[in-house]
Amino acid sequence: MSDATSLDRTIPNAIGTEDDEDSFQKHVSVWYACYGSNLLQARFNCYLQGGQVPGMSKPCVGARDPTLPSASFFKWVLYSVFFAYANESTWGFGGGVMFDLSSKHKDEENGVNKHGKTCMRFYKVTLQQFNDVVAQENGYHPPMPARNRLTRALLEEFKKGKEGSYRRMFDEGEYPAVAYLGDHDGLPILTFTCPTEDVEKFLSGEIPCAPPAKNYLKVLCKGLVEGGFSEEEAEEYWKQVIEAQFGSEHLPN
Repeated sequence: MSDATSLDRTIPNAIGTEDDEDSFQKHVSVWYACYGSNLLQARFNCYLQGGQVPGMSKPCVGARDPTLPSASFFKWVLYSVFFAYANESTWGFGGGVMFDLSSKHKDEENGVNKHGKTCMRFYKVTLQQFNDVVAQENGYHPPMPARNRLTRALLEEFKKGKEGSYRRMFDEGEYPAVAYLGDHDGLPILTFTCPTEDVEKFLSGEIPCAPPAKNYLKVLCKGLVEGGFSEEEAEEYWKQVIEAQFGSEHLPN
């Protein structure tokens, strides 16, 4: 969601072929819940169909199945977000939005996000498409290695667990954890983020973090506008996240 990764683990070649698991995944629907640049549908479509939106310096390769989401909606959730890493990315230098799975039960005073909650957008996609998006967010061209993908069997395990549970799918990568956020209309809600044990490393500065690049921030605001925010409300939403983490001196002009 941030495109902050500088990793590129595969040669940009033809998108890979399918195996039996992949073929079955094309018929499994899930909700992908996003909280960063993918709030803007045109930007998310780049992960499915390839290409780029204004502000990006390089295109996405796209998913093996370029079909657009069959449905989407916005919803507030009781989790916080923050900005992770300090990298050069397709947007310029800055951090990317990260979802704090450990924050749901923090009180508002001590939470990173002064809202005490986060606006997310849910896209109805296939499990194969979800895996292809995760692959690209972690520096792979689809398909990702079989050992890293969320299989149908692992998804069933998730659905037996509690909301907020996650599984680390990568040893490296900026969004190495896939998380289960419950169900909607009988389908599982999935997102990807960092493991909970890494959150304090980011917020303490052990892992360097930076406010978002201007191009990235513009897309973050445009995404919220699609969800019904005014431009001023969208700017204020992200200003609160930035100020809570970095202080008022790092607010955008």
